[in-house]
Amino acid sequence: MSGGSTNPIIYKGPSMNPTLKNLDILIVVPYGNKKIRKGDVITFKTPDREISITHRVISVEDKGIKTLGDNNSFPDEYLLQYEDILGRVEYAERKNRRIKIYGGTMGHIYAKIIRTIRWIKLAIIRILRIFRPIYRFFHRSGLLAKFVPSKMKLKTIYYEREDGIELHLLMGKWLIGRINNRRTDWDI
Repeated sequence: MSGGSTNPIIYKGPSMNPTLKNLDILIVVPYGNKKIRKGDVITFKTPDREISITHRVISVEDKGIKTLGDNNSFPDEYLLQYEDILGRVEYAERKNRRIKIYGGTMGHIYAKIIRTIRWIKLAIIRILRIFRPIYRFFHRSGLLAKFVPSKMKLKTIYYEREDGIELHLLMGKWLIGRINNRRTDWDI
């Protein structure tokens, strides 16, 4: 296993979201004599390319080490060897905060929870896609509006301000969104 580096590494990409976020500064510590454990977040050089990648260990076997990004669906295609590993990510620095990155059993459990939440979100999206045509039918026909209580009906209010136009979206008496000429999307 290489000596690694305790120098900060800048993380780039979405593969470890939400554990790591783009441009986090990673504190990577060489393993030395410590064992690599399932659940550790490691930085390594890929066997086929000379770039560093940071992913979570999903298995440690005699023939090599398998990794997977927390936000990826499939394991990395290569088996890592000890000499490919630069070290274990202990902390990430984000917006002047130091965030502990758990490895081992805690890291493995954390990754399982993240993947379960992602799976549930994807299932909900698929279910919503199935029911979208039914919703659109009821919405276009006006039947849906008859079943929505008046307290839940949406209203848009238009304001002219010194710096331009602002729209407020209300549900009953509650403000639930706004947009102005400086933005392109609603702030909900």
